[in-house]
Amino acid sequence: MKKTITIILIILSLLFILDSFNFSHAMMMFLLAGVVPGTNVIIDGAQMLELFALITGFTVARITANLFRSIKPRTTPIAVAHA
Repeated sequence: MKKTITIILIILSLLFILDSFNFSHAMMMFLLAGVVPGTNVIIDGAQMLELFALITGFTVARITANLFRSIKPRTTPIAVAHA
């Protein structure tokens, strides 16, 4: 019970810290307009599309690799006795 309360309080404190830095606004501006947080740099739409495609590709590859690993039965090598 104490561990659960500690974890909840840590998560809430992190949310308060991120909220004080306007994290949600900065992330939405990055995702929707390509504005890099903390700078005046704006990423072009084509570059943002490439970034999203790259991130999506890595995510899909990780999910499918884990899926195939869980489906594939684990086999143990058969010991062959030498005569």
